[in-house]
Amino acid sequence: MPCRLRRALSAISALAAGAVALATPPAWWLRSHVRREEQFSISELELMAQLGVLLMPDHPIEELFRRFEGSGRFRRAGLLPDLVAFGVLKEPEAALFVEYDGHWSHTRSRGYRKDKEKNAALLALSPPGSWVIRIGHFNRRPMGGRNSMYVKVNEWQGDEDQCLTMTLGEVVRRMLSDLRAELDPALHLRLLRHQASNALSAKAKEFAAAAARDSRIRAGLPREAETAEGDQKPPRCYSNI
Repeated sequence: MPCRLRRALSAISALAAGAVALATPPAWWLRSHVRREEQFSISELELMAQLGVLLMPDHPIEELFRRFEGSGRFRRAGLLPDLVAFGVLKEPEAALFVEYDGHWSHTRSRGYRKDKEKNAALLALSPPGSWVIRIGHFNRRPMGGRNSMYVKVNEWQGDEDQCLTMTLGEVVRRMLSDLRAELDPALHLRLLRHQASNALSAKAKEFAAAAARDSRIRAGLPREAETAEGDQKPPRCYSNI
């Protein structure tokens, strides 16, 4: 490890050691509940699980997939961020929402408007200092407004560790560059350590595999069956994981 990186890690470790972790979940978190059955691709599930372990390593991964009560166009289905964390930003009670915009429909005007409205709705239900990170594969117009960022990544396929490692690395790199001033020191340190090791979490991989297997069983598919292109993906369920 280069000397400069070692010195940086040592300095941030000292800051992280002095930081006070949020002992109990904030009020906005307690007003939500775990999502039990949702539709996610295995690739998306793998990425969200890896990010979840980086964001809140001591928290059960399944609890980072949550549903919030919505209003307006989100009243019926609720607000369903792909991943949500607390205690990871400088404002201890602030939320960090992660959205995966992998489908091409997000590039259309309707998808753009919906994503912009969802950003506003998520930030409205969370304290000042909260952020939304969107991840996708396409060039997108800036959404304007504060406290949101878009990370463009290459496409990847589930079960391909090299692709997943590169995708996760790009998200981490952008967080360290664009959100550096907003990150809690402990998260900053975890991201730097991940950048140095570039290793995937075995815990996250096990979770993603179990969630995918469980969803296939519940959908009446063989354990290792893959849905055909264009077919509706089976729901996943975290209740038994």
